[in-house]
Amino acid sequence: MTQQQRQQLEQRLKNWREKHPDAASLRAAYRLQILDLTLNSMALEREPVDATRLKQLLTQPAR
Repeated sequence: MTQQQRQQLEQRLKNWREKHPDAASLRAAYRLQILDLTLNSMALEREPVDATRLKQLLTQPAR
C-alpha cells in the first residue's frame, strides 16, 4: 500500500467517524445498508434475489 493510499483510507475513516459520532448514528447508517449488503452476499453465494422481492420480505411482520 502506498503512502497516498494509506492517507486516503485514513481520511475516509476520519470522515466516517465524524459522520457517526455515537452508536445510534452508526446503527442507523448500518440499517440503511442492510439491503445492499444482503443482495451482494446472496449474489456471491450464486443465489441472487430481486431487490424488490427482498424489500417485500423485509417489510413483512415476523411470524
